[in-house]
Amino acid sequence: MQRTGLWRPPEPGIIKLNFDASFKSKSNRSISAVLARDFEGLIMGACDSLTVIKKLETNITDRSVLSPISQHIRVLAEAFEEVTYNLFPGR
Repeated sequence: MQRTGLWRPPEPGIIKLNFDASFKSKSNRSISAVLARDFEGLIMGACDSLTVIKKLETNITDRSVLSPISQHIRVLAEAFEEVTYNLFPGR
């Protein structure tokens, strides 16, 4: 499934987070990325799966513009007895 569309900027003073992911069923692999942009389209931050996993494995408060993602994942993880984060690099 491929979506096409025009990126629309957020209101001034707001940072917009765009998330994208891809999954290959044959190899059972996935990748995800996040891009943060302001109302002018300037990139304020970006990260990939490894960056998110590293943030989740530490107790240090994430103060980046992408912190809403790690904070939301932490809240969702509270519903489970155990959560592990793994990254399987491509070969």
